[in-house]
Amino acid sequence: MDKDVIEKIKILKSEYRLMDSGRLGARQEDPKDSNLEWFDYEIFRYLTGLASADGKIDKNELKLINELLEAEWTEADALLLQNKDPDFMSEIPYSFSYLVRDDAKKLKPGSKVYPRYKMYIDVFEAMGNALIGADVRLDEREIRGMSSFLMGLREYAGKELSKTSAGASAIESKDKPSFEAVDKADDKQESIESLYKMIGLSAVKSEVSSLINLIRVRKIRKEKGIRQPEMSMHLVFSGNPGTGKTTVARTLAAIYHDLGVLSRGHLVEVDRAGLVAGYVGQTAIKTQEKIEEAKGGILFIDEAYTLVKGEQDYGQEAIDTILKAMEDNREDLIVIVAGYTELMGDFINSNPGLRSRFNKFIEFKDYDAGELLAIMESLCEENSFILDDSCRQYLYKAFEDKCAHKDRNFGNGRMVRNLFEKAMTRQADRIAEDLAALSDKELMTFKLEDFVKSMS
Repeated sequence: MDKDVIEKIKILKSEYRLMDSGRLGARQEDPKDSNLEWFDYEIFRYLTGLASADGKIDKNELKLINELLEAEWTEADALLLQNKDPDFMSEIPYSFSYLVRDDAKKLKPGSKVYPRYKMYIDVFEAMGNALIGADVRLDEREIRGMSSFLMGLREYAGKELSKTSAGASAIESKDKPSFEAVDKADDKQESIESLYKMIGLSAVKSEVSSLINLIRVRKIRKEKGIRQPEMSMHLVFSGNPGTGKTTVARTLAAIYHDLGVLSRGHLVEVDRAGLVAGYVGQTAIKTQEKIEEAKGGILFIDEAYTLVKGEQDYGQEAIDTILKAMEDNREDLIVIVAGYTELMGDFINSNPGLRSRFNKFIEFKDYDAGELLAIMESLCEENSFILDDSCRQYLYKAFEDKCAHKDRNFGNGRMVRNLFEKAMTRQADRIAEDLAALSDKELMTFKLEDFVKSMS
């Protein structure tokens, strides 16, 4: 694994050398340092920043850092640079921002070339996983540090590249660089990238990214024969309706399959009605059927708190059956329970068995007005509709008002989808009188009145 990471670093270094020589048309803006020198420095700062997240850089971590960089750094060197540059892990590396800007200039719409900024992220993620895996102590502070850093890179690149049509095309690109073939078995990126492309959900993406990195690191540690504690993969998703809980769960199932955690990677979605029967003994049978269906994937229980309704309720029978299945199938079944934040807390605390198995909470915050508008724009793009500026301005103000006066029934993304479907109906009513004379643009365009009538 370490040799593969070194090879990836060499590929990127060759790109920076070409930039410095001017053969790629890119020149360093600061004449005191070359792009390659910046890249070497920022790799070192990244690795030492991760290694010291738990308060110490141990000899195994320092050895790996020197192997990756083909250098002879000491712990004193690392501490000296950290004192000079304490905020590095919360900033965008110069070598990355320069590469993104250069990609934005050079990439052509529809290009099949794997963008160099994605190669950069791949390399830094591989280095981080290798470094954390080399530590005999598995510390979540290091994993969270890496996840937060990589998330910052992805968000920065997304914002910068979306400003040009070529850049936007690059963001959507699924083509892989040649070195992906080296470890393609455990570096499948498509499902993970689909998570990062979701609108909003920055806190959720960060939490899930940490989970993914933890799994990768544990895999490396297992390969090296390093002992590690048991880890519960079961999750609690809390938040209001329409915040993407089911979508993220479905994406997570695919990611876990790609990482080798789950054999099938599918999602089985149920609620109380799908688990609880009306007679004694039937609930266990009904629940077990859903468990069998979910094996190899994720069992997603929406509004899970409805299973707890009192001593005489059959919901407890469903809970007991699920808890037993979680223990019996811990290698190939993950359970995610979801619902309103406060009610989910009460649900988990209602049963010692639930508390011991569900110790990871991910909260889905409500979307803001800008994110709701982005969801509407995405729906329009996916379905070949056009929003003009007057529609955008009206919708943003309407969403701002909805957000300012929201209650427990605030629909978030679900509200936007419902509004989109109503607007389609209004648009159809508006243009239906003379369909033969309509242009393609008229068939595809929403007018302000379509949304005003739909909001009323």
